Amino acid sequence: MVKKEPIKISRQEVKNQLEKLTKEFQKLPKTKTRKPKKPNTDQELSSIQETIDYLRVCIKYNIFDLEATRREIEWLKKRNKELGGSTK
Repeated sequence: MVKKEPIKISRQEVKNQLEKLTKEFQKLPKTKTRKPKKPNTDQELSSIQETIDYLRVCIKYNIFDLEATRREIEWLKKRNKELGGSTK
């Protein structure tokens, strides 16, 4: 089995790709999209805000975990190289 190196892209490239994706979504016919309803009560609004806050925390945790994993992989590669091993 051939292992492929992960594709490394910059934050700017990710931003550019997200902008392209957003433009593609905007091209969708208006008849197939629907606008969200306004919350009827303060309780609904509060629930929506809590959900958004929770999602933000989840995203931040995943970014932190990804960065920690990248640092760990780099450290392991360096350590393996120091011990005379292969980086494959």
